[in-house]
Amino acid sequence: MDHTLISAAEELPGASLEPTPAATRGIDLSRVTMEFELDGEQLRALDDVTLHFAEGGFHAIIGPSGCGKSTLLRLVADILHPTAGTIEVDGLRPKAAREAHEIGFVFQSPTLLPWRSVRHNIVLPAEIAGAHASPRNVDDLIALVGLKGFEEARPAQLSGGMQQRVAIARALVLRPKILLLDEPFGALDEITRQRMNIELLRIWQESETTAILVTHTISEAVFMADQVVVLAARPGRVQTIIPIDLARPRTLSLTQTSSFNHLENQVRGALFGQEV
Repeated sequence: MDHTLISAAEELPGASLEPTPAATRGIDLSRVTMEFELDGEQLRALDDVTLHFAEGGFHAIIGPSGCGKSTLLRLVADILHPTAGTIEVDGLRPKAAREAHEIGFVFQSPTLLPWRSVRHNIVLPAEIAGAHASPRNVDDLIALVGLKGFEEARPAQLSGGMQQRVAIARALVLRPKILLLDEPFGALDEITRQRMNIELLRIWQESETTAILVTHTISEAVFMADQVVVLAARPGRVQTIIPIDLARPRTLSLTQTSSFNHLENQVRGALFGQEV
């Protein structure tokens, strides 16, 4: 693993965990371990994970099924709490970041309320939080995700890709600084998925969030991200971090280049080792 790409907290375990001015931006995991109890036994899902996700970047996490990718996102979002180690989101503990509405989460399934319109599904987090979502802000989000004209449509009237656009807008309604995406396009066909990749990059750039995407697709990870974190099999741990030095904005023609294919092969090699 390239130690220049991980937090210095791993190399200096005795250092203070109080954020310094230079370390308050972005997301930092320091020696994070996560265990679950299963049938009376302790199952280690993540083991001693130290990572830094730079502010404003687009980051991808890839690895075999069961390696803790989704668990890692849920730890950052304060849905789960680590067994050991610390996590900071822009210098705050995850609970404080969540309570300040700094984290938006897009799940594998859109999980829209079927009786609510597009507009009313988008404003749901604001209603739950007791916050105000101005009609203008909601209109801007609807336009941002390309659903202008569908404001009053119900989920059953939308395609799978359109439903996921609603889910992305809903995650952005409280103007979070962090956008966590847990395989948001896994259920879509390949054509729709590639179009949604382009749309998500546009939304990310316009919303100016820090994005972390969990994916099982090598080409998607390389196409979307500034860096790809490869996790090893259970217990999940950092296998390597591969910088993606491809220019932005990115178009589908990029996937036909030798530079793109070379990076795909780097990720593939990290995942499969001697099998490649």
